[in-house]
Amino acid sequence: MATTGSGRLVGEDADAVRYEFGSGPDAIEGTVVIPVSDPGRWYVDGGEERSVLARNVLQKALRLQRRDGARPRDASFFS
Repeated sequence: MATTGSGRLVGEDADAVRYEFGSGPDAIEGTVVIPVSDPGRWYVDGGEERSVLARNVLQKALRLQRRDGARPRDASFFS
């Protein structure tokens, strides 16, 4: 079974990077916040649950950043 999700960079500062995420670009479910100093402490803004979609966007964003040396604008995934 395939999994797809949309992740779009919506903000970054010295403390954190933020991506909107959802099942598609028009189906935003929330914002994943990735602390710059410790990405493992990521969270969904305004929520306590760490959704699978948010985690997949986080992983894609970090993978692309390592590969390209810059934060990607698009962290969508298809697996």
